[in-house]
Amino acid sequence: MYRIVLAVTALAALTGAALAEPTYDRRIDEAAAQIVAKKIGDIRGGFAYDQIPDFVEAVDWHPAAWGASHPA
Repeated sequence: MYRIVLAVTALAALTGAALAEPTYDRRIDEAAAQIVAKKIGDIRGGFAYDQIPDFVEAVDWHPAAWGASHPA
């Protein structure tokens, strides 16, 4: 019984620490990220800092992937 109580107490203590809020304001973090993204400018590439790029799958150019119908 002692082990169960100890395990529940430890679980409660760890859960409380994991759910704790940060001690700083998240808006400061977001504002800093926007300022840095604007200052980086053209170094980043051809899309906006808040745009998610579309990724294209690469073509397998290995001859074994072509099969027997493709001339080697």
